[in-house]
Amino acid sequence: MKPNQYYIDNIKLFVNEYFPETPHVLLTGSFNTPFFNESSDLDIILISNWHRDSFVESYDYNGLKMQVIVLPLYDIDGVIYRDVAKGRGAIISMLAKGLILRDRNHLLRHLKQQCTPVFANGDTRKQLLA
Repeated sequence: MKPNQYYIDNIKLFVNEYFPETPHVLLTGSFNTPFFNESSDLDIILISNWHRDSFVESYDYNGLKMQVIVLPLYDIDGVIYRDVAKGRGAIISMLAKGLILRDRNHLLRHLKQQCTPVFANGDTRKQLLA
């Protein structure tokens, strides 16, 4: 299997080519787990000030499968709140466990600090909606 830095370098090239102005980039999913292998996709969260809605797109870049989740910066608190309110907590999990690749004004660092203990304690819905 290729070293992790190979994947990180390719993700950075991909983001610089397709989303150069995106201020916040987080690598999440199976990458930071023992389940990651060469056929795994790379899950990337982009928090963007250029998009008004959340969306997911898939890309093939240099033979790597990338799933890009774009979240709007202006409504990031609302995105997290709605995810938790619907009983999912997927965004909290991704923010807590993800690897920060770009964080221009430390927003991801702040979100990670807020989400990590909530995720670790389990019941995100009870904690955030109380």
